[in-house]
Amino acid sequence: LKACAAYVTSPNYVDTWVYSGGAFELGFNLRWSMTQGANALQRQAGRLDPETINRARQTLQSYGQDPVGYARHTLRIEDLLGDMDPLVPHWRIWCAHRTYDEYWERVDVVAAAHDGRVKVPVLQIAGWHDAFLKAQLDLHRALTQSGRSDHRLVVGPWSHESYLGQLTSNAAGRRSFGPTAHSGPAGLAPTILDWFEHHVAGADRPSLLPQPVRYFEMGPNRWREDATWPPPSRPKRWYLDAVGSANSSVGHGRLVESAPDYPGVSSFLSDPRDPSPTVGGRHLAYNPPAGVQDQSPREARPDVLVYTSAPLDSPVSIAGPVRLDLWAHSSAPTADFCTVLADVSPDGCSENVADGMRRVVFALEGPALPQPLAVDLWDTAYVFPAGHRIRVTVAASDFPRHDRNRNVLDPTDGREALTAVQTVWHSPEYPSALVLPIAEGLGP
Repeated sequence: LKACAAYVTSPNYVDTWVYSGGAFELGFNLRWSMTQGANALQRQAGRLDPETINRARQTLQSYGQDPVGYARHTLRIEDLLGDMDPLVPHWRIWCAHRTYDEYWERVDVVAAAHDGRVKVPVLQIAGWHDAFLKAQLDLHRALTQSGRSDHRLVVGPWSHESYLGQLTSNAAGRRSFGPTAHSGPAGLAPTILDWFEHHVAGADRPSLLPQPVRYFEMGPNRWREDATWPPPSRPKRWYLDAVGSANSSVGHGRLVESAPDYPGVSSFLSDPRDPSPTVGGRHLAYNPPAGVQDQSPREARPDVLVYTSAPLDSPVSIAGPVRLDLWAHSSAPTADFCTVLADVSPDGCSENVADGMRRVVFALEGPALPQPLAVDLWDTAYVFPAGHRIRVTVAASDFPRHDRNRNVLDPTDGREALTAVQTVWHSPEYPSALVLPIAEGLGP
């Protein structure tokens, strides 16, 4: 092996492929596994009895007719494949290995890079709206920390589907990023071919990605180059605030630049049987669509907290990791906190910029005090225009992208699910805040 190019794929299977933030990537893995099962059914049809074949085909048909409805029929993901289960042995293995262990470590390229076991130049091509973004950025950091200087990172504005055809190659969901943003063969073949000609054939390509990082800044829709990722930035905290609760049915909360000077809490109901839905974002479920989508239907639900800034006096440019620092608790021993960063235009349209989630286990003893927890919304490069507003939302689910948290700590618990109340604090003592990486020195 002389060199490699990794195009929108995950170098860490457990993180971003099978799980994210502690939750199972249900929509993607269900689609992936059903496809694998259909292939296995074709290959093994001559060795299977007719009844097994018939039941498996019925399961495939049921999934194909309504993937979201099929994902809803049980909260126990171990049993979700039904009669397809014998054809997809990896499904129960993945469900059994819920945290990083030796099973995942042996196929973890990020860990190999940390240990200096990656010996060839690596070109990574990632997308801001792609499901595998985080793991690819983790690999870039690991290669840098190991001392390698011959790796390169290209990050475009794409979702995973962007490379599939000309009509989608410069878009992510409903948003197109202009003629310079093309991915796929049209936009990236020259870079990839130059990469291999330089490192494999020995051809002189002195202009080939001279800087280690080339990334697309969304909003102005332009490419930038830098020696590092992230580029120089400073963290800025936007505090969560609300008079009453931040549920849309009560009145939206606010994002403010100073910490609240009065106590406040916002609560919402977590009902696994009626989960808040996936609307766009970094996923590979295909149904519902990924990428940039209008968040308004989700934000209108009573089980979603909504915090919005005032209209911006000037553009806000961010480049780097986005984080939500919450003080929170739940009436259940475990809970999910699913968050979306959105850009709200003057006409009220709310479109996702970044998203993330975290599955939390709370203390089982003592008073129900708020606990600090950080939700990673991964990285982005985006400019919020003047006159727009910054918004962050908090919900208990993102279904069917992620599996639904049953709000039950013990997986063997006989109860299907519990309804719980989740609470977010925003007060002087417990100041929950959105942390944005304000880009410095980029200019127009």
